[in-house]
Amino acid sequence: MLEKSKLIVEGRMSGWLSREMPHVFSVWCFAPPKTRSARYAARESISKAKASTTVSERDEADLAKFSALYGIKDYRNAEFYDLLLNTSIRNPKELALDICQHAMLI
Repeated sequence: MLEKSKLIVEGRMSGWLSREMPHVFSVWCFAPPKTRSARYAARESISKAKASTTVSERDEADLAKFSALYGIKDYRNAEFYDLLLNTSIRNPKELALDICQHAMLI
């Protein structure tokens, strides 16, 4: 991200890692816990209750791990991102157009 341009970098830590790179346009794509759990349950063919527990435990483990490794409280903090998109209310094409419009790519 420091040396290349026109990259797409995906990952939970990408916004935090690029926080001091003003040339990087960072996007946080998120969904409410209920939506995430429903998607996980469908993908893994498990109950929504089990999916909810698994998603919650994974979130807590990620926060603890990244806090211990990097000293950050929450990599999801809005201050690390230029654009926040709720993926539960738009389809992929709409999300892509929104990103391009905000990043002035169109």
